[in-house]
Amino acid sequence: MKAFLRNFATVGRNCLGSMQPIVQQEKIMKGSYIRAVAAGIGLMCAVVASHGAAPTPGLYPYSFAGAQSVWDLSGGLPQTQGLRGPNARKLTWHTAGSLLQGVLSNMSADINITQGANGAIKGSGSADYSSNAGDVTMSFTVSGTVANNKAGVATVALKEGFQGTVTDANGKRYKLTGTMNYGLTIDQNTLTMYGPETGNVCAGGQCETFQQLNGGQPQVVSMNIPDYTMNGSWDLDLTVQSVKGTKVVVAATVTLSNGRTLTMTGVGAYTPKTDLTKVTLAGSTLDSKGTQLTLTVQGSDLAIVSMTGKLLGQTPTIK
Repeated sequence: MKAFLRNFATVGRNCLGSMQPIVQQEKIMKGSYIRAVAAGIGLMCAVVASHGAAPTPGLYPYSFAGAQSVWDLSGGLPQTQGLRGPNARKLTWHTAGSLLQGVLSNMSADINITQGANGAIKGSGSADYSSNAGDVTMSFTVSGTVANNKAGVATVALKEGFQGTVTDANGKRYKLTGTMNYGLTIDQNTLTMYGPETGNVCAGGQCETFQQLNGGQPQVVSMNIPDYTMNGSWDLDLTVQSVKGTKVVVAATVTLSNGRTLTMTGVGAYTPKTDLTKVTLAGSTLDSKGTQLTLTVQGSDLAIVSMTGKLLGQTPTIK
């Protein structure tokens, strides 16, 4: 009987405190009634303590949007060069300037960008413009990053460098170079990116900044998200593969709204006292390298209590 009581006392410590006084009382009072009460309390503690259970192997799906949005900007980068506002003026240096004004105001550039799992953006493209006054040919390189600001809003820093040639109607050619810098904010309601555009453009040895071309003010631009299927929402399919004691082995797939997937694996630890499981996931393939998520989940349905991490340079968070 003593061993019986000690076993239940050990199981029940976390829910009703130490049961040692009951065992001690049993030593003093040999009546069957006291022993039965002690055993009953121990049994109740065992039931309470076993109420929380380690996760069961299986699939646990989650969906996120809004404050936890993740954006993939891979695709064709829209060009909205804005040197045609009311304050814009002509590039007046020479014929190259007039032609360049035409290409920057009317060009349709073919620029494609890709966003890495770490949020880095790379891309390239070209643009051509022809008129009776001559021709312009340009090539672009693009770099940048996607991240979240302190308020959790997704922001995009882009730099476009370009070079090429301007050929006037007489066949004279001018070297063309320049940069365009964007500080954009993603608006998840309109699915657009907006913000100031700064930079400079040079042709035939003459240069002007975009601010000069726009009456001294930075040009504010707005462009659509490159992929129309991208709305920031994403799904997480968490698979509990095995549970041994308090150790949990997991795998996961993140699926973005444009269909892009990120594969992750990880381990977790279950704490019986709190019925919480903490899981750490990291990208397990080349195209998901640099991604990571840390989840704290609770109960048999693994309800998310908190989440931190980094996906495509962004930090979806639940506190």
